[in-house]
Amino acid sequence: MDVSDTFTRTSVNSWGSANSGQAYSLIAVGGVAGDFDVAAGVGTMVVDGTVEYRLAYLPAVQASNVNAVVTGILPTNDVTGGSLEPISVIARMTSSVSHYLFRVEYTTTETVIAQIYNPAGVQIANALVFTAAGWTPGESLKVR
Repeated sequence: MDVSDTFTRTSVNSWGSANSGQAYSLIAVGGVAGDFDVAAGVGTMVVDGTVEYRLAYLPAVQASNVNAVVTGILPTNDVTGGSLEPISVIARMTSSVSHYLFRVEYTTTETVIAQIYNPAGVQIANALVFTAAGWTPGESLKVR
């Protein structure tokens, strides 16, 4: 099944459906449906508190050989209290607690760490660590 989404539609308080027709399901832990919007070629999720996360997924999609490109924007470079997780990509999801997770963290030392976890939450790949020298707040970070 080919799935694509250019986010060229406008959708308020939801993500609607991908260009290829599949409807998004949304989860907002610690948030509300209003934390999801689509406009101007971008799907957004607002996470404005601690111990919160957002998840948008296509439940009708089963695919292999997936090529995902995700861009996150960090609003600050002065992180205190704990790491930010601006980008997470879930694969092989069978439930909200059983999946593989690719996670990008931005730490209080202004270091970016990329890691992969198995369904048990165990890191299964060596972490890719790099500094964010030269980065300014509001710039995007793209992972593929």
